[in-house]
Amino acid sequence: MLEWQWRERVIPFWKEIAPLASARGIRLCVENHGRQCVFNPDSYLRLRDAIGPTIGMNLDPSHLIWMGGDPVAAIRALGAENIYHFHGKDTRIEPQARMNGTLDTRHVVPVSGRAWNFVPLGHGLSRRGWLEIVQVLREVGYNDVISIENEDYMLEAKAAISESVDVLRFAIDESVRRIPV
Repeated sequence: MLEWQWRERVIPFWKEIAPLASARGIRLCVENHGRQCVFNPDSYLRLRDAIGPTIGMNLDPSHLIWMGGDPVAAIRALGAENIYHFHGKDTRIEPQARMNGTLDTRHVVPVSGRAWNFVPLGHGLSRRGWLEIVQVLREVGYNDVISIENEDYMLEAKAAISESVDVLRFAIDESVRRIPV
């Protein structure tokens, strides 16, 4: 079924849309989400190979985390030429994952009992983990936006965003000290 979906729906759709976007100077992004056809670097590169550079990845590390992937390895595999946008978003794997694994198809609320939850930066990966992400983004040549996306349903939005800003500021400042511009 998945091969049919790629052959009959995914590739034909993007082959129709990509030239229209390209003719207008528009770059398109697909976000790696586990409930989509493009959910990791391999599936993205399959699409990119079929469509070309009009399409890039909106890399969201939080989705890789709940799928068991490593954002740092993904960044290295993709390089800046494939990352058109980057989300500053984190995931915490919950104790429930020990029993059921991380393929949790329930809605993100209520958060209680889920295998994973979206959290502010530093509540899933450590501050040092985010430093490593920022350093690798810089190493591969990504010098663009890191967009904080807040989907934490336990903390008040202002507090969650403030915590994410603090972690991201730490990671950026520290990475500049370690890898001068």
